[in-house]
Amino acid sequence: MNKNLLLLLFLVPAIATAQEIEKKLRPFSKITVSPKINLVLTQGTEESIRIVYSNINAAQINVQAEGEKLRIYLDDARIVDRREYHDDYHGRRSIYHTALVTAYVTFRDLKLLEVRGDQDVTVNQITGTDQLVIRAYGSSEITVDSLQVRTLKVVAYGENRIKLKAGRAGTQRYVLYGENKVDSRNLDGHTISSSIYGEGRLSVNASDEVRINAIGEPEINISGTSFINKGFVIGRPHISKEDR
Repeated sequence: MNKNLLLLLFLVPAIATAQEIEKKLRPFSKITVSPKINLVLTQGTEESIRIVYSNINAAQINVQAEGEKLRIYLDDARIVDRREYHDDYHGRRSIYHTALVTAYVTFRDLKLLEVRGDQDVTVNQITGTDQLVIRAYGSSEITVDSLQVRTLKVVAYGENRIKLKAGRAGTQRYVLYGENKVDSRNLDGHTISSSIYGEGRLSVNASDEVRINAIGEPEINISGTSFINKGFVIGRPHISKEDR
């Protein structure tokens, strides 16, 4: 049988089972997405959400808007996903190991983005916000295409990959635990401070000062005209500087 036909026969059932939930949301400025849910954020003029899902019951998908905060999570997976015994070779696995869930969220203002798990998160832009906090727990991949804020704080635990592709945040603060990788070389900054514990990697761009506190063997790459201020440092951090 033709290979392309085999591939088509394989994909059609998966496409056919995909379903959607769509609704408007009350205004929010903070969002928490829990394990097993991919997130696509778009800044717009009206808050809304569209969820595309398969291999999971819609009743197991929760969307809660309370005060300024929007929470998106699955039953038994609000903080970590519940795991079940599989076999002696593979051990335990997530109860949602076959589920595919992607939430497309439109926001007007965003002050907090909190991600728990190992999913993908993409953001087209964040503007008009004075302060932004990004928190990541696990091994997610977070990409922000454009960012315009006065102050930015990133806190990451685990093995997250965070990329801030363009824009400006005058004051930046990074707190990394584990083997996180943060790349904000194309995000213009003025003053940056960092506390890195473990073997993480941080790439930043600053015009004034970069303050470094580190324990372990992190890699820190700095571009711009900034002065490097080493504070509390234990271990063997690798620090490189490139003027531009």
